[in-house]
Amino acid sequence: MKIAFDFDDVLVDFVGCLLSAMNEFTGRQYIEEDIDFSEGWAIGPWCSRELGLEKDEPLAWLEWLRSRIRFWEEAKTMPGALEALSRLAASGHELELLTN
Repeated sequence: MKIAFDFDDVLVDFVGCLLSAMNEFTGRQYIEEDIDFSEGWAIGPWCSRELGLEKDEPLAWLEWLRSRIRFWEEAKTMPGALEALSRLAASGHELELLTN
C-alpha cells in the first residue's frame, strides 16, 4: 500500500523550529499561540511582518527561512514519527512525503 505523510508538524516539528529561528533572529520569545493562523497554515504574512521583511514579497519569509542553514539541521522529528515510518516501511508499504 502507498501511504503519504505530511512533513510539517506531522513528521517534523516545523512550528517549533520556526519559532526557535525567529526567536534567535529577533531576540523575542514567540510561542505557538503568537502565530496568526487566521488564514489556516498561510502564516507567511505573519512571519514576514514579525521579521520586518517586505510585505510585497509573499515568499520573503520562506527565503529568510531557507537562508537559515541550521534550521533544517535542528529540526526535531515528532514523537514516534521515525518509529512509525520504519515499521510501515519494514511491512512493505511504499511511503511518500508531502508538503505544501
